[in-house]
Amino acid sequence: MPRRQPDTHTLNQSKEAHSPGIEQSGVLEKQDLHKISKKINFVMQNHSANKTLRQVIMYKLILTLLLLSTISSATAQTRAAADSVLSQPVTVVGSTTAIATPHHRPRVALVLGGGGAKGMAHVGVLKVIERAGIPIDMICGTSIGSLVGGLYAMGYSASELDTLVRHQDWTFLLSDNLDRKQMNLESKTRGDKYVYTLPLSQLGMGAFTQQALVKGQNLANLFTHLAVGFHDSIDFNTMPIPYCAVATDMVKFQEVDMHSGYVAQAMRASMSIPGMFTPVRLDSMVLVDGGLRNNYPVDVARSMGADYVIGVNLNKIKDMTNADFNKPGAVITRIAEVHTENKFRQNWADTDIALQIDADPYNSMSFQPAAVDTLIARGERCAMSHWHELMALKARLGLALDDDTTANTARRRSAGYSHPVLETVPIAAVTFTHVLPAEEHLLRKKFHLERKQLSIDQIENVITELRGRLYYNDASYQLLGDHSNGYRLHFDTEGKKASQVYLGARFDSEELAAIQIESFFPNIAGLKKHPYTLEAKLRLGKRIKAGLTSTLSTSSTCNLALGYNFSYNDIDLYRHGKRYYDMRYYRHMAELGFKGFVVSNFMMDLYVRWSYYRYRDMLGRNGADSILIENDHYFSYHARLYYNNEDDTYFTTRGSSAEVQAGLYTTNFVHFHGTSALATVMARWRSTWRVGSHMVLQPGVYGRLIFKDTAPYVLQNYVGGPWFGHYFDQQLPFAGLGHVEYTGNSFAAVDMGARYQLTQNNFVLADFAVAEHGEKVKNTLDHTPYFGVRAGYVYRTIVGPLGAYVGWNSMSHKASFYINLGLVF
Repeated sequence: MPRRQPDTHTLNQSKEAHSPGIEQSGVLEKQDLHKISKKINFVMQNHSANKTLRQVIMYKLILTLLLLSTISSATAQTRAAADSVLSQPVTVVGSTTAIATPHHRPRVALVLGGGGAKGMAHVGVLKVIERAGIPIDMICGTSIGSLVGGLYAMGYSASELDTLVRHQDWTFLLSDNLDRKQMNLESKTRGDKYVYTLPLSQLGMGAFTQQALVKGQNLANLFTHLAVGFHDSIDFNTMPIPYCAVATDMVKFQEVDMHSGYVAQAMRASMSIPGMFTPVRLDSMVLVDGGLRNNYPVDVARSMGADYVIGVNLNKIKDMTNADFNKPGAVITRIAEVHTENKFRQNWADTDIALQIDADPYNSMSFQPAAVDTLIARGERCAMSHWHELMALKARLGLALDDDTTANTARRRSAGYSHPVLETVPIAAVTFTHVLPAEEHLLRKKFHLERKQLSIDQIENVITELRGRLYYNDASYQLLGDHSNGYRLHFDTEGKKASQVYLGARFDSEELAAIQIESFFPNIAGLKKHPYTLEAKLRLGKRIKAGLTSTLSTSSTCNLALGYNFSYNDIDLYRHGKRYYDMRYYRHMAELGFKGFVVSNFMMDLYVRWSYYRYRDMLGRNGADSILIENDHYFSYHARLYYNNEDDTYFTTRGSSAEVQAGLYTTNFVHFHGTSALATVMARWRSTWRVGSHMVLQPGVYGRLIFKDTAPYVLQNYVGGPWFGHYFDQQLPFAGLGHVEYTGNSFAAVDMGARYQLTQNNFVLADFAVAEHGEKVKNTLDHTPYFGVRAGYVYRTIVGPLGAYVGWNSMSHKASFYINLGLVF
């Protein structure tokens, strides 16, 4: 059925008439006459046979308008065909066969334009369309419109989409960070130190594999999760609502209309903003954001057989002026818009119900919760302002205006359109492609993949392991087949591992500036039986570190590690607030042992260590004599048990962490300078309790004991600063103490912290600590306790916390002031 031009009075009072085009003969084909006859019957069947003269005149007028509409429609189609000959051809993937509709009524298409975060407004529009009872027969979308439209086409209702977009961590989705909930402790600890991760090609090639800032793995994983039941390559016309996603092929710079394939892949390709997300490679094409060629694809909907189009545009429609180019980035934005502007204006004029979203002051990256809420509300409000047009369209579709406004949702559900997010799926078989056999065996055993029922969390844990601990590129999964017979779960990677470079930087008032680089080179030796990794680390600043560690994965939970580390420390030591010594020394350290017995949130290390200390000097200050320390070495045995289920290290809102370390130091594997070995124990625990929606309390206890009357300077207890192990491995923090103080062989503290969230990224905090101490363990309770207080303000930035703190403590009897920017390493 050729589309009928809408009644401009009832459907779009504000729209201008189409400009004249190429003249046509006006001769009607036989099929056109048949379609006109169907339109006449559609009108006549809606009226009684007993008519007045005035009604007969009105019906004749309507039939005349229908005839003129059909002639105009044929003319427009012929003109469009002529224009297409002159323009660059559009690549079409899949079938564009017209979609059948119930009772042969006119077909309604929904067109959702691109615009990044502004696309949250699409959800509000869908809520109103459902409320109005307007059936949607096909959906075309670009970029964010392809995502919202694709999910709706799968069967998600507007209310389900509302819940989905409000509860997503968009900051995480728009990055390649691993999901902290699915990471093991080894990966969590590493991620807490570095602000950016850069994948590299195989060692020796020296080229970056990343083609954009973000590979888009988290978005791809989300789309795969939401598309369960549609993982097979399909014709998108067979979906509950026929669907098309618009992308751009950078090879030929052509529009690509995707009518078939993998739905998740189509949505991912359509949203691949050049430079930000890595393109999707499909056959000979390199696919990026469809907005480069067709950001508002009404013409695609018409080619699918749409009689009426409801379109949602997220971007401003205005003529550019000189003043518009005063803003940063305006020229680049304009260059991108030029490619689509002519097509957009044609498509906008060809829209029956055109919804223009007012998104100001939000932009394409406004994914903050408050912005998402506002944009959904604005989409709903915009659609409601066109309510009379929606009702007019409903009448033209032959639907009663007094129908229950929830009827459309009910029809979707009765037709099996509902597509809830699944938590578990039945599994008939599990297969892997491009994964080493030994690693496949480890994954099957570790995540119990032989089970017949797997949760989505279990499946995504495998993806996290492939990407994180095993370093595979582009790890993904598919659930092929159907729910009734059990899915075939298939994991795939690129078949090669990417070396990773982790970058960290920090600035503070104590050390001024420091940077740290850590690199991982997976399977560098080409071993197939056991995964093998080489790690290199370099830290520059007041404290210098360098190291090299090789790791062999002997099982799914254990690593055998051999490493060497070098460090240079220059540390000011205080006693009761007075600076007594400058301690400067070099340390050479070799380790061998089983590191990373990792089971969920638990990790245990068992290793032996050789340490050699070469002292430059120990300069005395404030009347203290300089000390000449002889170089020394130690053979030591260590055990460490660590637990952590906190949701965040720096801005924790729930969870607990605990650690116990035990060390036994000798000079000849048995004795310590001719006496019994020197033993140490360190323990700490912290829990986070939420109080209301903005405040958390963090009680904790910690301490360290040395079970020997005398210990060398480098092994003694030191306290100060806000973090564990910042200057010395054994350093303990203490509220209100900014520098490093020497304390006796025993130190135990109780700490209570509180943090209040002012806004999304602004926090104030306070700490209070009380500590017992003693020169010997047995004298721990013989002294007056130390206490300290600290208060501060912290702003959450993309490179880590920016904080300013003031405090006071009874250990030094001095106030402290400290500023920090960045993560701790």
